[in-house]
Amino acid sequence: MRESVSPLVGSADRRRIIIVDDNYAVADALKWLLEAAGHCVVGMASSIATATELIDRTACDVAILDVDLRGETTEAVALHLAAMSTPFMFITGFGDVVELPSELAHVPLLDKPADPEEILRTISALCTHRTPQP
Repeated sequence: MRESVSPLVGSADRRRIIIVDDNYAVADALKWLLEAAGHCVVGMASSIATATELIDRTACDVAILDVDLRGETTEAVALHLAAMSTPFMFITGFGDVVELPSELAHVPLLDKPADPEEILRTISALCTHRTPQP
């Protein structure tokens, strides 16, 4: 059974979101959560190449990146997003063992399984350029 989420966001707060995760079940659950909250998932990718192509051809307000895709880090995708001034967050199942480069140390990093409300708060904060509050 899926958890309930915050009420639908207003149309002004509706965000276009890209999900990059190699675990289909996780990506699908994120998609469901985001759409239930009123956001629009404009694309999903499970590899670095697909993610980069998707980001280049699809406008988005924010991206959610798994840190590791089948042993390959999403650092290049993150730096690409940063160069485009597109906000993003990391989500990972590796917890404390994740070491991000210094230029990405400010990026929100949530542990899987992440609290749905924390994901939504982080997206809102990223889109309004604030630090998320618990």
